[in-house]
Amino acid sequence: MRKETAMVVNKFILRKAMAMSRTHTNGTSLFLHGNEIAKHDDEGNVLISFAGWPTATTSDRLNAVINLHPNVSKRLRGVKCKGGKIYLVFRGGDKVRMGDMEWVNISLSSKLAAFAPFKINEHDN
Repeated sequence: MRKETAMVVNKFILRKAMAMSRTHTNGTSLFLHGNEIAKHDDEGNVLISFAGWPTATTSDRLNAVINLHPNVSKRLRGVKCKGGKIYLVFRGGDKVRMGDMEWVNISLSSKLAAFAPFKINEHDN
């Protein structure tokens, strides 16, 4: 995890504003190059999106939110982009496809179980 990532994501978690070169937070949302990629909703949930940019940098920021935020489901290990496809990766290796503009609730109280994780075939990795 990059130093910039850790610093800005920690401010997002604390709901405080901070700006770095490519990433900033107003405390409610996390932005990368001006695109909203994570947010706290009114109920205290944490939601993530690739905002149409399935890149390594977006993955880095979202993985930091997943791994550092205390209100994120511990079932979730991170996100992964491969071959233009985006996956939510669960502990144990299960993966679920995610749309590049989709908002996903990753909070402890979310219904991540509704995704019914499954093993991705070798050719789909």
